[in-house]
Amino acid sequence: MALKVRTKITLWYSVILVLIMAVLFLVTMYISDSVILNNVMDALIETVAENSGAVTYRLQSSDDGVSIAYNGAYIVIDDDFRSLYRGVYTALYNSSGNLIYGEDFISAQLETIEPVTGRVQTVQTSSGTYYIFDNILTGTGLDGLWVRGIVSESQKNDSLSFIVRLSILVMPWIVLLAVAGGYFIAGRMLDPINKIRETADEISSEGTLSRRINLESGNDELHLLADTFDMMLDKLEKMFESEKQFTSDASHELRTPVAVIMAQCEYALGESCSREEYMETLETIQRQGKKMSDIISDMLEFTRIEQKTTDVSMADLDFSKLVAETCDEMAAIGERGITLTADIEPGIAAVGNAGLLNRLVSNLVSNAYKYGREGGHIDVKLRRDGEKISLTVADDGVGISADKLDKIFNRFYRADASRSRAGTGLGLAIAREIAHLHGGEITVSSAEGEGSIFIFEF
Repeated sequence: MALKVRTKITLWYSVILVLIMAVLFLVTMYISDSVILNNVMDALIETVAENSGAVTYRLQSSDDGVSIAYNGAYIVIDDDFRSLYRGVYTALYNSSGNLIYGEDFISAQLETIEPVTGRVQTVQTSSGTYYIFDNILTGTGLDGLWVRGIVSESQKNDSLSFIVRLSILVMPWIVLLAVAGGYFIAGRMLDPINKIRETADEISSEGTLSRRINLESGNDELHLLADTFDMMLDKLEKMFESEKQFTSDASHELRTPVAVIMAQCEYALGESCSREEYMETLETIQRQGKKMSDIISDMLEFTRIEQKTTDVSMADLDFSKLVAETCDEMAAIGERGITLTADIEPGIAAVGNAGLLNRLVSNLVSNAYKYGREGGHIDVKLRRDGEKISLTVADDGVGISADKLDKIFNRFYRADASRSRAGTGLGLAIAREIAHLHGGEITVSSAEGEGSIFIFEF
């Protein structure tokens, strides 16, 4: 059975933590051994020094401490002299090595050890290892006397053993708490992934793209991943809805010419028709077939531009020349008696695709011809303002009501019957996609009965 990611993370974390704790324990033991030994040595040396200062030579005995007869006078040992302090046994000896005062619990084993001032000696005995520090006294009447401090190695070992026991007792709890915390944190970290999975399951089971992960705000990688998924789902939903609408619109637009073609075919096949009637039927079928061909062609071009399924090469071009040539070609047609005038600033350079920009300009001018007033005017202006290029196409035709301005760029949309003239209904939609492809935008202002103004800026 495969382990969950949360469990795997916790196991790896636990193994690494145990290894770190083991290394830390060994390092602690090594350092502690050295530190404790140094502390024992310091305590030994300090105790001997302090007790040495408590020994004085006097001609008379004193009540301030212990007086011991020595060479016709007295050795006075103050009350500050501590025979056993911090695990250190201290004793006072004479030049013959005889005990004068203090604790001498292993003298029989140390009789052969000569006093050495200023150096700690390590002695092995049958009862264990000991550290010895001697201080030979100097001063009036103190010649031949020396103070010896003795401490057992077990003093160090007892302290080290306490640290070991404490570590063995505490470290497992630290590891357990850390592992539990790691398991909890791993779960919290993986919550976004679980929500992503749950959202994907809901989308799969319900067959809808409206579900979103919607994590709380955060800037870590998993939150960014969830936000990316939400943005991707937004785009997928829009694309899916767009495709549904596109299919519906295309079916609707193609239904009429197909119905006309079928009706004409049934008429021609079911009736005895004259040659003229057959010719009319064929002309009708041809017109409807061309209409279908135009719709399909525009649909394919629109899809390629919108989905960016083909590479669009961009190059430096003379946009003034391109617009002028397009206007000249369309003005020559003279459709519906409409006059086209062009006011083009010369020498405007741009970076773009000449074919697509030509299609954009043609679509805007064609739209003005379709919906312009009979015998009216179309004004085309091209200007440059700094880095911005602005193309304006204005007509004095039927205009568009304010509530329909935001819909005219939709595919196959026609505001009303008066605007349902020849065309596929994709011209403005294609023009807008070309504008977006060039980093620009098309805006429109219009009023019913007063004409329309389309502005392309990029």
